[in-house]
Amino acid sequence: VEEDVGPLIEARHLGPADAAAELHLAKAELPRQSAQGWLARLLPASTAKTVRSVAAVPLGDPGRTPTWGPLTFEPSGKLLVRTRAGVVRVDPDAGDEVDADGVAPWSPAVTSPDGRLRWSDAYDACDGVSLHATFALVNGEPDRDLALPVAPPLGSRCAGPRGAEARVLPIAWGLGGLEALVEDELVLVASDASRASPLAASLAAPAPPGAPRSVDGKALVVPTGAGLVVRAGGKARWLRAPELDGTYGEQHGCVVSSDATHVACVRAARAWVGAWDAP
Repeated sequence: VEEDVGPLIEARHLGPADAAAELHLAKAELPRQSAQGWLARLLPASTAKTVRSVAAVPLGDPGRTPTWGPLTFEPSGKLLVRTRAGVVRVDPDAGDEVDADGVAPWSPAVTSPDGRLRWSDAYDACDGVSLHATFALVNGEPDRDLALPVAPPLGSRCAGPRGAEARVLPIAWGLGGLEALVEDELVLVASDASRASPLAASLAAPAPPGAPRSVDGKALVVPTGAGLVVRAGGKARWLRAPELDGTYGEQHGCVVSSDATHVACVRAARAWVGAWDAP
């Protein structure tokens, strides 16, 4: 169920609050084949009108270091793809692709607004208490290691002082701090990385290029093993497409347009963009 539901637990933050207990139950007790049925009952579903492959090859693959992805939507609704040769602009409906003249490639580094800190890692500290995050200071000072308000996953094993990396999804880093999903828990890290706290609901601040939140801060996409969950206008829905079935758990770098009608992701080093009806 962990793989099928995954970050969908964020329906606690994306949808009705009373879905939390049911999702926890589904994650902990239901067999994997039941997860999608529970998901369909908790969130309304929408099937894609179109799904297009993008010819431009996105630059960068996910690794241990948290990063902003190689895709982003412009306010106009056009998709930008960061490639090795520069930035390409894609019309998500017509499929046209042209060089985005004058648009500079954005940095994949997840850095603080003042540029002093960079999020470099999140991991199991093997203390049985909480996951930890590491932040590098660009001025050469020692890294800052911060305990997060997230318990290690059940059944995690440690052979030394540092265990497996945590699943993370950076959302935005504004003046209020770094907002991120860590093992399906929404957390807020202070901008100076001095403390971290649980976040009851996702903020609505604008996000940088490559973030899963739209440029205007009004929509958010979270990939899961069973589909894509998009929140917009205070409501969440489950996006699916026949062309994507069986691959949802491999999608990453997902982004959403401000009107929540288009989503784009990367899988196996190639990008695609899909269109759905307006919520």
